[in-house]
Amino acid sequence: MNKLLTIVKRYNSPTKSKGITSYDKVPASKKWAEYSADEYKIRELMKGAEFMDKFEAEKALSVILRKIEWMYKHPNFNLSDAASMYKKLKKLSA
Repeated sequence: MNKLLTIVKRYNSPTKSKGITSYDKVPASKKWAEYSADEYKIRELMKGAEFMDKFEAEKALSVILRKIEWMYKHPNFNLSDAASMYKKLKKLSA
């Protein structure tokens, strides 16, 4: 299984039962950075992907973009923390 499908599988999973975290305890900056890094990876990997894999990747991107937007509006979100975490994650994935 290639890297693109591995990342996409996280967001296109048929089972939606995940652990529930209290709204006030959501680490919004950390999650925003994680989702943004995944968005970057997917967009980079889509460049060399097969045609059918791109459809699955687009579905995952819509989920990721929705989550990024939600985290951005969250009261626990701190842009400077999120940006520094994003830079670190992007550096690790390169």
